[in-house]
Amino acid sequence: MARTPRKDADEGDAALRLFIAHAPAAIAMLDRDMRYLAASRRWIEDYHLAGRDLIGRSHYEIFPEIPEAWKHAHRRALQGDVVAAREDRFERIDGSTQWLNWEVRPWYIATRELGGIVIFTEDVTDQRQDRLALQRKLQEMEKLMDAVPAAVWITHDPECRLITGNALANRIFEASKDENVSPTTVPGARRIFAADGRELRAEELPMQRAAATNREVRDVELTIGMSSGRSITILGNAVPLRDQSGSPIGSIAAFQDISERKRSEALAQESARRYKALFDNMLNGFAHCRMLFEDDRPVDFVYLDVNQAFAQQTGLRNVVGRKVSDVIPGIREHSADLFERYGRVAKGHGPEHFETYVEPMKDWFSISVYSAEPDHFVAVFDVVTEQKRNEERIAETVRQLESAIQGTLLAMSNMVELRDPYTAGHQRRVGAIAEDIAREMGWEEMRCKELQMIGLVHDIGKISVPAEILCKPGRLTPMEYELVQEHVRRSHAILKDVRFPRPIAEIVYQHHERLDGSGYPRGLTAESILPEARILMVADVVEAISSHRPYRAALGIDAAIREITEKRGILYDPAVVDALRRLVNEKKYQLPA
Repeated sequence: MARTPRKDADEGDAALRLFIAHAPAAIAMLDRDMRYLAASRRWIEDYHLAGRDLIGRSHYEIFPEIPEAWKHAHRRALQGDVVAAREDRFERIDGSTQWLNWEVRPWYIATRELGGIVIFTEDVTDQRQDRLALQRKLQEMEKLMDAVPAAVWITHDPECRLITGNALANRIFEASKDENVSPTTVPGARRIFAADGRELRAEELPMQRAAATNREVRDVELTIGMSSGRSITILGNAVPLRDQSGSPIGSIAAFQDISERKRSEALAQESARRYKALFDNMLNGFAHCRMLFEDDRPVDFVYLDVNQAFAQQTGLRNVVGRKVSDVIPGIREHSADLFERYGRVAKGHGPEHFETYVEPMKDWFSISVYSAEPDHFVAVFDVVTEQKRNEERIAETVRQLESAIQGTLLAMSNMVELRDPYTAGHQRRVGAIAEDIAREMGWEEMRCKELQMIGLVHDIGKISVPAEILCKPGRLTPMEYELVQEHVRRSHAILKDVRFPRPIAEIVYQHHERLDGSGYPRGLTAESILPEARILMVADVVEAISSHRPYRAALGIDAAIREITEKRGILYDPAVVDALRRLVNEKKYQLPA
């Protein structure tokens, strides 16, 4: 039977609708009255329309919540315009919100008469949430840095060419917000001297040494000469920031301005120990191919047709009529799975959607493949290599931020210990014990790690307690004991504005409370004490009893276990006590050094 223009048009419409139905993007084809002619599976999935009969129904019946602005865009497209938007908010009738990239364009029948519109959409809600989450993480890090009661500098460069500081660091260094204070990049802006008066080169400074040696640099005293003529003396530490493999990727330093202390050292030498840091118009690539089989196994395929996006995304040109093995040498050996998938679809085993890495092209692809006729298939794809890299970069950035937070808290912890050498390492050990108890109690790993970080700063308020009281070898007077007890209030004041996954300020505030209400500072009872604080109080008591103090020798782990066992259910949470006893008695747990 002879072919007619009408028959060609009908077949063209059918092919277009088949393509739309199997496209990996969210696509809907509507007539001039905004009734559905076709919709892709992605459209149905993105808008939760499974099981609903769309064909022939009005778009506005399906989505009564569509805003007037979008209806105006549809009317423009029905007049021949192409209208698009990115990250447009869509308030759903069920109260949910989607963020969409969309494009509306007209489609025409064979006579060039406008047949209706095609709507392309991409749900970018998850990507937007990921981006906002990263922004929040950066903001949290900045606020945490500014809350630290020490001057903190940080670099994510192992060569320390870009160094920025928190608010206190900038004030001490007479630097503006986000100013690069690296002596490597900005030499001569400030002169830096060692305690013996020798002027230091950039590579001799604590941050550079920590990044270069991958080791902590402690108790460094520096004198800084400013361009204004002012001179200050600072004391503190630097620790390396490491990637997952343990290699240094930068460093973080926490310093205290000890200029006033240095000025008074001549009169009080003892104070020196107190301070110690679509188709061609579509964004998708399209390839119509014929599969070649040998002994019923797929061995090659021939490109029959491709769109412009195919060349744009792959960089491959003049491929029509050629075998893929000639176009991309080595693809059959490196991507056997790709041939198996295409072969199954070409044999009529249904459409497939998958992501795959094509080694010869060094690219990741997101592919939807379907078959319109035997031994043939259509592949619709996107190159998602950059997306994959972005995901890896975001994950690495989050890891680096978490490492930076850990380093900042460790630097804060070290600042307290500079003033109290008898309890050096106490906060770190309490954090480690608390983490191990929480893990024994079955807490999820991230929550255990967060508790360990909280333990690093649970005594940060002791920075306000005079060093001679912290180091006093005899019994404290009632007034001195009250000063020591004030450290929990100071800790709460320091940490209350820090954004952290857990209520860090409140947890630290409660770690000297007791179940029977006999603790301080508020006399809270069991039901009012947070679970993290219950673990922290036991870890704090066990570490204190087991370790040396200025007024007594270490009593050991046996005495510590005896204390918490006798007060189990009275002062201390039974579940916490039982978990630590299991660790010590059954699993031969050793307290951290």
